Amino acid sequence: MVGNEMLEAGAPKEMFVLKVKPSDLFVFGISDKPLNEVDVVIFPNPAKDILTISCENTAIIEEVVIYNQTGQKVFVGELVNNTIDVSNLPNGMYIVELVAKEWQIRKKLIIR
Repeated sequence: MVGNEMLEAGAPKEMFVLKVKPSDLFVFGISDKPLNEVDVVIFPNPAKDILTISCENTAIIEEVVIYNQTGQKVFVGELVNNTIDVSNLPNGMYIVELVAKEWQIRKKLIIR
């Protein structure tokens, strides 16, 4: 029954209407940034020979690992003047993993 009206046979006997105002709604989400708000930029992307990695906070990037599309490590090393040489990597898409003392982050990289 809706109000004083009867529903068709087989329909539920009781029905409730919930009215919601926009102010009653909450939006929950998941951020792709770590809790300490690390902002890391890798450029140029696509890269050809030298890749520059910039970290906006004072964190020191201890290790750089690059994975190919099959998940194989193709580079493990440290930054030299915030750069790494990627000239020996074949064209394709890679994942760059940056590791600091308190966090690690992954970024996509294209080599052309």
